[in-house]
Amino acid sequence: AGDLFAQLIEEEPSNSQHEANLALCQNNLATLHSQLGQIQQAEACYRLAIELQSELADAQSAAFEFRRDLALTWSNLGLLLSDSHRDDEAKVCYEHALAIQQRLTTQQPSDVIVMRHLAASTANYASLLERSDITAAEESYAYAIGILQQLADARPNDAAVHSDLALARNSFGAFLSSLGKYSTAIEQYRRSADLFADLATKAP
Repeated sequence: AGDLFAQLIEEEPSNSQHEANLALCQNNLATLHSQLGQIQQAEACYRLAIELQSELADAQSAAFEFRRDLALTWSNLGLLLSDSHRDDEAKVCYEHALAIQQRLTTQQPSDVIVMRHLAASTANYASLLERSDITAAEESYAYAIGILQQLADARPNDAAVHSDLALARNSFGAFLSSLGKYSTAIEQYRRSADLFADLATKAP
């Protein structure tokens, strides 16, 4: 599919959708390579996707979706590099992702997808910061949970949002437990468990 989209780009260079589709293929390939433990191949695919999406975002500054996709790819690359303990490089990736996502949420604060992406990037960044800056990590977890709680309050029947919130609270609980902050960790775990129990009741 990637080769086909590359050929379409050559034949119709003015059609930006072909380039967007090629970037999507590269993202999917990166995910597969990562799952197979092929880190170098995954990184190469993510970086090619970023190159394509950056061109689209620069050429069509009004295209909200292109910038949203670019931010998500930066975040995905950050997670890959973080898992490989390439912390400095991962931090740069997350900072790129968060800068774009924060601008997008300012432009369209009602866009649930971008808000969820921002929360996910922030939570993943918090996980990275656990290894270097405990205070910043705690602040980032709290910020991510704040975003998701606001979404959950506004969308009581959105299972995806509530699942995101439950997972974020569970991760925050694990982090707090590692710091010996057991009472607050228990509170996060309990709230996470309540969310998961509610989700199980609604969609058994």
